[in-house]
Amino acid sequence: MIGVHPNYYKIAAVGIAFAIAPFVFTAMYQLRFMSIILVFALFTMGLNIAFGHTNQLFLFVGGLAGVGGYATSLLAINYDITPWVTIFAGAVIAGLIAVIVSYVAARRDMTIMLIAILTMTLQLAFIEFFGGARWLTQGTTGYQVTGLIEDPHVFYYFLIAFLLAVMLGYHFMINSRMGFAFNAIREDELAAEVVGVDVVRYKVLAGFVTGMLIGVAGALYVYLEGFILPGMFQFQRIDVLVLIMVVLGGMRTILGPVVGAAAVLVLEELVRDYGSELLETLGITAITELRLILFGSLLIVLFLYTKEGIVPWIDEQIHERDLKSRVRGLRDGS
Repeated sequence: MIGVHPNYYKIAAVGIAFAIAPFVFTAMYQLRFMSIILVFALFTMGLNIAFGHTNQLFLFVGGLAGVGGYATSLLAINYDITPWVTIFAGAVIAGLIAVIVSYVAARRDMTIMLIAILTMTLQLAFIEFFGGARWLTQGTTGYQVTGLIEDPHVFYYFLIAFLLAVMLGYHFMINSRMGFAFNAIREDELAAEVVGVDVVRYKVLAGFVTGMLIGVAGALYVYLEGFILPGMFQFQRIDVLVLIMVVLGGMRTILGPVVGAAAVLVLEELVRDYGSELLETLGITAITELRLILFGSLLIVLFLYTKEGIVPWIDEQIHERDLKSRVRGLRDGS
């Protein structure tokens, strides 16, 4: 009898946990907070594909999210098209931008650090464009966006369904020929080429999937908030958090992005609620500075000392416990 893959249980657990959460946390601000967790889990799933599987450190997640958000909302408003259609256009545009970056990086054999520098530069350029092109984006004034899902509860459950679909798609992807190619590239690009993997093609494909997913998540983000501003997509508001989420939760795992998103956003909420007590002690003038110091330090610690992340560590502990239990059983049986 063929057993059920553990990933199916993990996907089901995520769905059940988020589905019953509104019955425990009943306030509207709590519902919105959980919706934000779901959106950031999608951002993190996207980065996990490019960075976790093909060593492409995209530091313009905020820029791609902004492209998806602005393209979706502007097409819907200016051409009177339902956002359910324009969201795909926004995703494709974001995906094509990522394709260009991945293609250039792969052709020029850019290292992880060079890709990070390139994409961070693009991130700054995108934010400058979002704020400066007032004729198109209304600049820093922004504008309201409506027309996707008005009921916050319905929106929340739609986000759950979409996240579960993405997780299921990720499961099939990493267990396919594409997943094999991605992991071969991550381990050793030269060896991957020797065994017949088209490194450029698969890096571009990973970039496209990442860009599209982040573009969709960016559109969902602005429709969840009900407005769009350039500041929503700044490096410190999106990229720093998402990078911490993917490393903290565990790269190349199906639960890592969700666990990382929940952990980081809960920590951020605690800083916002209780950080004022630390400000006087540390001599810091604003919560924003405390937030930057905290998450910047956390990011450094994670890169220096954390090899796998929360989810792989838990899996390892469970595996070791199960192994010890089996060994004891064999000893008792003998």
